[in-house]
Amino acid sequence: MGSYNSDSHNIQRVAMADGSVRNEGNVEVPVQPYEIAYRSITPKREQAENLLVPVCLSATHAAYSSVRMEPQYMIIGQAAGVAAALAVRAHSAVQDVSIPELQKKLHEHGAVLHLREEFKTK
Repeated sequence: MGSYNSDSHNIQRVAMADGSVRNEGNVEVPVQPYEIAYRSITPKREQAENLLVPVCLSATHAAYSSVRMEPQYMIIGQAAGVAAALAVRAHSAVQDVSIPELQKKLHEHGAVLHLREEFKTK
């Protein structure tokens, strides 16, 4: 799970006639915690088999402004490492890793994978 605020800084500064400046394009906003899908770090098998991409993962530009922050990279990196170990032990490609087994291992290591119902905003 990720939860870092959207962190995209100003697009430009505009000089005003009175000598001041105005910032445009700031989208640093809070986000609700969100789950990060394993498929976002595994390319389609026909594109690249056995490759994990925890940093340049598949995300929209809006989502990437949160998921690109170091706390999420650590979380995603842990998941990628566990997935790689599971694939090696099973003699399989990372695309074939069992998601329930991956989630079980991550949960055993203390990872938070789902937002508890009482914390969800309605």
